[in-house]
Amino acid sequence: MIDITAPFSYEQRDRFTFTESEKNIVKRLEKLFKNGSGINVIYGNRGVGKTTLKNYAKHEVLADNQVIVIDVPQYIEDTEFYSYILENLIIQMAVKKEKIIEVYRYPSCHEMQLNLDKKIELNQYELYRKIEDIKLQLPLSVEEISPALKKEINIYNSKLNGLRKKIDSLFKTKLWKNRENDYEKEKIQRKIEKYFEKTLELKKWYQYERYLYNLLELQLIFDATVISDKKIEQHISDEQEKKFDQDSVIQVGITSSIVNTNISSRQSETTLLKSGVNYIGSSTITHNLTFQSKKKKLTNILKDLQNNLNIRINICIDELDKCSTTEVNDLINRNKAFFLESGLTTFLIMNLGNGITFKEIYSDYITSFILCKNLSIYEFLVKSANQDKAIYSDFFNLLNGYCSIQGNNRNLLVKDMTERSYESSESIVFIYLWQSNFYQKLPEDYQELFSIFFNIMIEHLKLLGELDKSDFKALVLEFKTRYSIASVKLDLLFKQFETSFFNNNLKQSYFFSELWMNSYSKISEKLRFTSAQGVDFYSALENYFNDLVVKSQLLSVKDSKLILNYLSNFEIEEKFERFLELYGATINDFMNLFKEFSGMKNNYGLRRNVRGQIRYSNQTTYNGIDDAMTTIDRWRNEIIGVVFFYPKDREKNTLVNGIIYRYNNFGEIICIPYVGYIGLHSHKPYRIKEYKQFLSMKNVKFVEIEDLNEDIFQSAYKKSEQSEEEIIKNICIEYNYLNRWLELIPADY
Repeated sequence: MIDITAPFSYEQRDRFTFTESEKNIVKRLEKLFKNGSGINVIYGNRGVGKTTLKNYAKHEVLADNQVIVIDVPQYIEDTEFYSYILENLIIQMAVKKEKIIEVYRYPSCHEMQLNLDKKIELNQYELYRKIEDIKLQLPLSVEEISPALKKEINIYNSKLNGLRKKIDSLFKTKLWKNRENDYEKEKIQRKIEKYFEKTLELKKWYQYERYLYNLLELQLIFDATVISDKKIEQHISDEQEKKFDQDSVIQVGITSSIVNTNISSRQSETTLLKSGVNYIGSSTITHNLTFQSKKKKLTNILKDLQNNLNIRINICIDELDKCSTTEVNDLINRNKAFFLESGLTTFLIMNLGNGITFKEIYSDYITSFILCKNLSIYEFLVKSANQDKAIYSDFFNLLNGYCSIQGNNRNLLVKDMTERSYESSESIVFIYLWQSNFYQKLPEDYQELFSIFFNIMIEHLKLLGELDKSDFKALVLEFKTRYSIASVKLDLLFKQFETSFFNNNLKQSYFFSELWMNSYSKISEKLRFTSAQGVDFYSALENYFNDLVVKSQLLSVKDSKLILNYLSNFEIEEKFERFLELYGATINDFMNLFKEFSGMKNNYGLRRNVRGQIRYSNQTTYNGIDDAMTTIDRWRNEIIGVVFFYPKDREKNTLVNGIIYRYNNFGEIICIPYVGYIGLHSHKPYRIKEYKQFLSMKNVKFVEIEDLNEDIFQSAYKKSEQSEEEIIKNICIEYNYLNRWLELIPADY
């Protein structure tokens, strides 16, 4: 059973859709993984998807053999932290070394393109020089490397010596300028170019092995006993010294006595073999190091490794929500030399409150802050459909659902929205608060913070009916304590909000402005030029929700108390319908505008980023026309088109089959199949006609395939006892129909 609450994993990619804002964060993280530096903070409210977005970006960059990402699952003590990094670095370096060997042994056609010298005549000494240049690429030392690499180096030394002898022999014939030797000249030139490419790969292979060897030896040193980092003064008493020894063991994980540790070559060999790297003849390691010395050695090797191999190493420390900002700041200060001098790019993943505090107080060593926000109402509309929660056709149902989960990704996945259901009155109060000048002028991270506070405040009003100023102040104090946020800026903002709120002076700004500025639908164009009673539709809509709160007294101040009143949902919806009628629009028009702006009514440019991978969905085959229509609605922003085809079954009855082509965020085309059987309700002609009308209404392109080779299907039925459904699906793959039919779907741009 799939755990749908887990962060992103590639195996579960069919259920993940990423919004434009999430994709922008992923692009930023990818750029940092490849070319970043210093310490970067990823922060946001719990459940917004910080780990998911990081994992998605990580998956994208790990295809590049020059990037390493080490995930530290949570804050751990320093000794374990460094050992964990070293162990994971060794594992990933070994994997990358195997890729280098694979490229060396099985070069692609692109990598084997040769650059032949276009000269008609080649000088004997130029050829010698080229061979010497190639030899310089071969490692000089063949000690402490794997037998496989040693063998390849010897082979190419022998090949280069043989090639030199061949050149000598050719020139001795004094027929070098003879045209009959053109073939031999080109042959030698090709070999020189080929050997040059091969020795470059051998050099990489050698470098990876040497660094792996150094890392493994460093791992042995990390595991060995070392001296304490602290100097013990001569006058410390025996009791104090004993206590200090115990503290060192507990806090640092090392003993304080000076021990010379000898690691024999046999012990070193055994450990290396366990790590999957075959080295022999390791020299004895004798060391007498402090923990700081170990850190310095690791810092130096990481810096050297990245500079020489052009590898980018990234460390992500997750679950810092469980630590205070002081603890995280101490982690940075204790290890800032390592973080800032090793060339690593470090990511600290923390909650919204800690992130804001870090930004305000502890930003000295931070390179960048990356905020992960809750979903906007438009993003929620798409994601709720994609997660099979609800496909909204009513604005107030949409608004209530959004407020119930606060636009939080995790809440959308795991919470029953009826469990903490919002009434329309409460949701409209939210719009009123979000629409205020106070909220709109806040920085994005403070908007996220105050949105959480608005939710808590409305929950209290919902339960108690009213809040006086002292209750409000207590609520603010409890909120700041809960999120461990203490700053003068935040105190002043809460004071400003309280003053405006209790004085009924919370001036309104624009909430829906993006909808009008970025939509190109016919209904938007129609409303753009429509006015009623001298007020254009856009301004009237913004005023409408403000008036609902103020004039209908949904939220009022009486005797210095905030009071939450209610209107029935029916009354609110009726008022909204009357308002839309003034401008010649309906709820359906308004929702269509919302869906288009959210990306649910177009698939422009979907094919531009497709990598050519095409496969069946991990989901089950849809069972009928109703399922197919729900699938179209669910993934509308990712649907490319639909193909109908009509094979015959074993009894030669014509079947109605369909494939929905969907583009996912990973550059793949996902095929969601439908296999219809005689007797099924959805197989009846009127249902197929209804389905085609639905597709036209949704502006989904579809094509019908009629030139099927029936012999292929009948032959397959005879050879296999599988169900017709499985046989038809397999035929579509075997005969490349999935790809061929995709090309027939008209582009939607």
